[in-house]
Amino acid sequence: MAQLKDKKDEKFFVQQLNSQSYNVQGAALRAFATMQPAQAIVRAKVYENELHGALTQAVAEVYANNGNQAQWTYVRDKFDAARPDGKFGMMKPLAIMLGRLDDTAAFAEGVTRLKDLAIKYKTYGADKPVLDLLQTTAKSQAGRAHAAENQQLVEKAVTEIQAAK
Repeated sequence: MAQLKDKKDEKFFVQQLNSQSYNVQGAALRAFATMQPAQAIVRAKVYENELHGALTQAVAEVYANNGNQAQWTYVRDKFDAARPDGKFGMMKPLAIMLGRLDDTAAFAEGVTRLKDLAIKYKTYGADKPVLDLLQTTAKSQAGRAHAAENQQLVEKAVTEIQAAK
């Protein structure tokens, strides 16, 4: 439904944010974010302290896909707290967010997390998608204040991933 971006579904998604099910709330938040990204960030703030996997994951994804530096700490901390399968699920949203960050320290934190994940699970093929995500992230940084510095961070991470056994 969310992919259709039909305005009449928006009301339904907002109603489902009050569901008793955390899975439904998470799905509704993701769907709402496809239609109203800025409003979804405001709504996600309400759920930041919830400790229920599906809802926490949805908040982190909404922030990662639509947020900025203000939401970085939350996304980073949830990525760190996630189990391996959760980290794999957050790789792409994390990389998307990195492409929008202007803070070099935050960018480096994200690159390091992706690099470490790729190296740790390289034997399972995790390096390939991470390498692609890092390259995409570097391209997204083009024209930003610290693009050259961030490109160097990505190049270093790529080299380390490729050199890892």
